[in-house]
Amino acid sequence: MSTEKEILYSTATCHPVDHDVLAASAPKRKRQRKSNPPLLFIDTNIFLDFYRARNDAGISLLSKIDTLHDKIITTCQVEMEFKKNRQKVISESVSSLKPPEFSLATPAFLSEAKTVELIKTHITDVKKRVQNLKARILSTLESPQAKDRIYQTMQRLFSNQNNLNLRHDTPEYRTVWRKALRRFLEGRPPRKKDDTSAGDAVNWEWIVLCIENHNRDVVIVSRDADYGLTLDEKGYANNWLAEEIKQRVNQQRKLILVDRLSSALKLFDVKVTREEITSERATIKLTKAAMEAEIESIIHNAVHEIIDEGDIPSLIAETNALGWGLETYDVENLQFRHGKWTAQVSFSLSGEQDADKPWHGDEISGYCTVTVDSDKNVIFTNIEASLESDLDEPEGEGQDV
Repeated sequence: MSTEKEILYSTATCHPVDHDVLAASAPKRKRQRKSNPPLLFIDTNIFLDFYRARNDAGISLLSKIDTLHDKIITTCQVEMEFKKNRQKVISESVSSLKPPEFSLATPAFLSEAKTVELIKTHITDVKKRVQNLKARILSTLESPQAKDRIYQTMQRLFSNQNNLNLRHDTPEYRTVWRKALRRFLEGRPPRKKDDTSAGDAVNWEWIVLCIENHNRDVVIVSRDADYGLTLDEKGYANNWLAEEIKQRVNQQRKLILVDRLSSALKLFDVKVTREEITSERATIKLTKAAMEAEIESIIHNAVHEIIDEGDIPSLIAETNALGWGLETYDVENLQFRHGKWTAQVSFSLSGEQDADKPWHGDEISGYCTVTVDSDKNVIFTNIEASLESDLDEPEGEGQDV
């Protein structure tokens, strides 16, 4: 049977089925609208992490930034902070680059043995290689445009002419700056208590404007507590900032916070290897450990000043001891929050009893909270101290012989 239209018979009803009719009557599937990808803002310290990476996997994430110029929000403020702090991070790498300590003590009768001479040769070779590495690092300070691929990648981003890059010649620059200055003076986040610059406010006002112009969500890569909190590798955006986006743009827009670049790249369907993720985590741990060591050193250099804080001078005045000084101290629970480091310090002080006067104690013990702000100033608070004067006078002290 042949007609102008191919007709088949339904096996269920034995009635002819016209495919054209079926096609016309079948319900159409709704096409799901693909949402626009979010925008991406990367905090300055994340860029500086590339100088702290200890293997090629840590650096390989860098090349993936070049593929996202049309999605990355950046500003001349980020550029300034990167170039201002770059040399400091590089200098930390130079100071930590030391040849391994190695001393070889051999019996005199073996001092000319070939094995001993070979070992000494290798030690000398290692020292030379370390010096060469230092020279290469220092060369990046002199010629970053030619010898520093991290700097080169950042320069390509900062010189990008797209409408996500806030430059000094961008038409909206003055408007963004005025809004940022007002934000800074009102103390609104992102802002640290002791900030003297409106830089974070400039970045944020530009982020909000980009969200509004492109009607997209934004992913922020930062470990700065002003943008939110990260717990168990999950980011929680600052409530004020998240609500501000909804109020100033629209209720559908979201602020997504992550603390690692590898996590952000996955949201943009950029392939990230296991080695890159592991390397980034190691870099973050290394950075945190270095910062903790620096803060503990700052506390170590300042903790003796506790003698002049709180009620301690009054306690010392109750005694007949002289030459008071710090005897022992312990630093515990060191934490970084809201742009400051805090720790709990327990301490003991001691003095020398004046032999010609009655004994009223020569030891003071206590504890306090110590805070180190962004300018490395040390502040002692919540000081609790007591004079150990309830003991019997030590035998022989204050008595004529």
